Amino acid sequence: MEKKLFDRVKLGSIDLKNRLIRSATWEGLVDVNGHLPETLYHTYEELAKGGVGSIITGSSRQIISILT
Repeated sequence: MEKKLFDRVKLGSIDLKNRLIRSATWEGLVDVNGHLPETLYHTYEELAKGGVGSIITGSSRQIISILT
């Protein structure tokens, strides 16, 4: 049986609605307290609504410069 990009698939114990996976990216979007902004939550929400089968979240970390 030929498998297609939009066919349902099982990844370990997880059922995915298709084979589209959004890979992790460096977001770097945090406030001075290290909290994620609402815009990043909306980004992941839109990806989920758009039909991607799985999302591997990116990295968002506050980088504090030691140089003054």
